[in-house]
Amino acid sequence: MIDPPKTLAEARKYRYGHPIKHAFREGYCAEEVQERGRAGTFYQCQRKAVTGPQNLFCKQHDPAAVAARAKASADKWDADMDRRSKASDINALRRAAQLLKATQPGAALACRELAEKMKNAE
Repeated sequence: MIDPPKTLAEARKYRYGHPIKHAFREGYCAEEVQERGRAGTFYQCQRKAVTGPQNLFCKQHDPAAVAARAKASADKWDADMDRRSKASDINALRRAAQLLKATQPGAALACRELAEKMKNAE
């Protein structure tokens, strides 16, 4: 389901399932979920509705909980990418320092000092 219902009236209008359409079952979560496996059939979530707007969702499919999990996942991803990016930058500076060491000893020392400053900044 792309846009979950926000009101009980919207949930009652929606037909759940593919290929066979079923009416909304009151008291159960209003989210449409996919059956496990390769069949690709959809049905209304079978958990009891306890949270969300007008108590239409289970704890797993509550739009606020879904948004919070997505934000936590995105924050974790961003932190991991920042960590990897910094490590990559430090390694690039070290390689540059090794290359410059053979040609210009003074420049290599400056690059090494910069790499150590970046490492200490973590």
